[in-house]
Amino acid sequence: MKKIILSLLYLSLGSLQAAQQPEHLTQIHTTLLMAAERGDLGIIQSLITAPGININHQDSNGRFALMLAARYGHTAIIQTLINAGANVNTRNAVNDATALIFAARHGRTATVQALINANAAINLPTAYSWTPLMLAVLNRHITTVQALINACANVDLQNNRGSTALMIATQNGLVDIAQIIQRGPMHTETIKPR
Repeated sequence: MKKIILSLLYLSLGSLQAAQQPEHLTQIHTTLLMAAERGDLGIIQSLITAPGININHQDSNGRFALMLAARYGHTAIIQTLINAGANVNTRNAVNDATALIFAARHGRTATVQALINANAAINLPTAYSWTPLMLAVLNRHITTVQALINACANVDLQNNRGSTALMIATQNGLVDIAQIIQRGPMHTETIKPR
């Protein structure tokens, strides 16, 4: 099925040289976003080498491939896009959300970790000053909260309502999450005395 879709895309383009025309790039970018959303690694791998492709392209709704892959937890696609030059700190045009914000909001812990490992800005907020940590807390994603805390997310930042991650946890009765925030990072490496 992947090959059929990709073949149809390229047939509609006429040739790879035609892909450099704006209308054909729009088709390629639309297909890139659809493949990122659906988790189709094969199509992503084929499209990232298309002439004129913009890995960070946003559609009219501010959606971009890395954001969609993060939203749905497609970690292999995240890695492929990053390796192809995707900017891990791209902010969408609608509310300044990053791929890390979408991954944290939806509890995609493995994706959160992959983005952190790729140097995503862990405290970069949305236009409403909501950080990835706050959104993970609000949506009760305990393992995602722990991953963000372990990566030293700033627990003292406030959103547009003046709430910190700890305040969001306590206001919503999330005792386990509040304890994680208060406890701080849990490092697994052994500390050797000097």
